[in-house]
Amino acid sequence: MNLNVVIPVIRHDFVKLLMQDLADQVLPPDRVIIIDNSCGPESLQVSDMPFPVELICTGKNAGVNGSWNIGISRSRGCDVVSILNDDIRVGKRFLEYAWRTLKSNENSAAACPRTANRRNLDERPPDPAGPCFPEKPYVESMSRREGWAMTFKRSALDRIPPIPDDRIKTFCGDDWLWHWSMRLGMRWYKFTDILIYHHVGASMLENPEIRQTLNTEKAEFRKILEELS
Repeated sequence: MNLNVVIPVIRHDFVKLLMQDLADQVLPPDRVIIIDNSCGPESLQVSDMPFPVELICTGKNAGVNGSWNIGISRSRGCDVVSILNDDIRVGKRFLEYAWRTLKSNENSAAACPRTANRRNLDERPPDPAGPCFPEKPYVESMSRREGWAMTFKRSALDRIPPIPDDRIKTFCGDDWLWHWSMRLGMRWYKFTDILIYHHVGASMLENPEIRQTLNTEKAEFRKILEELS
């Protein structure tokens, strides 16, 4: 099993914490692909990781959806792709449980963890208590998408068209992945044994103008779905 992680980055300070978490995984990634949308004088430096890191400097802000498209295209040849926000923290068993969830549900496209919103990301979330961990995680079928920590089967992503990032740059990319998953008869599952921390909106703090495009992009996404139907 080959597992890749894709991380679009605006906040260098946050992604360095997340990289520490990934380095300590029980099931470590085989490769991490970082799409750095804030390249400049303070370029992101990543070293001493127990896995290869591919650092892509876009030279401009490619947007969340453009970054996801880049990362997904670079992750071909693996079995699983975990697409993570830069503003989350994960415990040591996060990737292990994501993989177990996908493996134990034949019709699954994606797996997402239980989330707690926090302003302080200094601490890593706890792993399940007790000496024994269930081989098959407790999962619930999801009724709506969550876009900050999605782990996909690569075979599912191969069936989903790239996000139309020329029309929706920042928002609704997860809605696109959800729409096509449901359209193709694949489900998303939440594994509730694992908790992650998420600093909601942290990546937008340096770019407050991004939120101004929310309603425009939501309207454009609805138009895209109408065209598809």
